Amino acid sequence: MSVALDTVADMAMMAATTSVLEERFVGDIEGRFFIRAYQRGYRWGVDEVTQLLDDVAGSRGKSSYYLQPIVVKRMADGRWELVDGQQRLTTLFLILQDIRGSLPSARARFELEYETRVGSQDYLQAPDEAGSRQNIDFFHIHKAASTIRSWFEALGSGEIQAAIDFYTDLSRRVKVIWYEAPEATNSTDLFTRLNVGRIPLTDAELVKALLLTRAKGRRASPIGRWRSPRSGTHSSAISARPRSGRSLRVMRTVRPLT
Repeated sequence: MSVALDTVADMAMMAATTSVLEERFVGDIEGRFFIRAYQRGYRWGVDEVTQLLDDVAGSRGKSSYYLQPIVVKRMADGRWELVDGQQRLTTLFLILQDIRGSLPSARARFELEYETRVGSQDYLQAPDEAGSRQNIDFFHIHKAASTIRSWFEALGSGEIQAAIDFYTDLSRRVKVIWYEAPEATNSTDLFTRLNVGRIPLTDAELVKALLLTRAKGRRASPIGRWRSPRSGTHSSAISARPRSGRSLRVMRTVRPLT
C-alpha cells in the first residue's frame, strides 16, 4: 500500500491553534497512559528494539537526540489516551525496568493501562518466560525484555556503567516530540491518519514542525508530503533507515488539513 500522509504538516497546523506540540525528555514523560481497544498489542521484535538501543547509544556525540512522536489526548479523569506511540513507549518502559536492576533509583515515571488486554499492565512489570506462552502480546513483551537484557549483558563488565549512561541519556539528552491533540479529536480517525502508509521522519522534519508552531503571528503551513513505497511498520528512532533499504521520495505538493 502506498498512501501519502502529511504527518508533520497535520501536527504543525493543528498545534498552531488548540494543541500542544513540543520537545520532551524521555525522563520527563509521566502519568498514566490508556491504550484503547482499536490499537493492536505490542509487536516490536528483536530488530526494532535493538536498533533503538543502538541508535541511542550511538548518538552520544549529539547534544539532543529525537525519537518519533508520542501522540496523546487528555481524558476526563486526568489520564492520557495514547493515540500513537505505544510501541516506542512500551519499549522505553521495558528499558527503564531493566536499568532498574543495575540502578535501583531508576524508574519509569509513567504507567501503561489497557482497555481490553487483561493482565498486560501487570505483565510489563516482570515479563517471564512462562507467562510469555499465554498470549501473543505477552510473547512479544517478553521477547523485547529478553532482547534488552541481552544487549546490556553483551557489554560484560561495563554493564552497570552502560545502564547508568543510558539512564542519563533518557533523562538529559533523548527527547520525543510530544503532541497533545485537542480533547474533541476523534482518536480512531487520528490514529488511522498517523499510521496508514507511515514512514520514519527525519530530525530536520520534526524540528521544522516545532519551529512552525513557535512562529507567533504566522500561520503554520504544510511541510510536504511523504510517500512510502509500502506500508511502514518501523518507527523507532528518527535516524532509522527504512527496512526496505530504499530511499524515500519527498513530494513537494501539499494539501490543506481538512
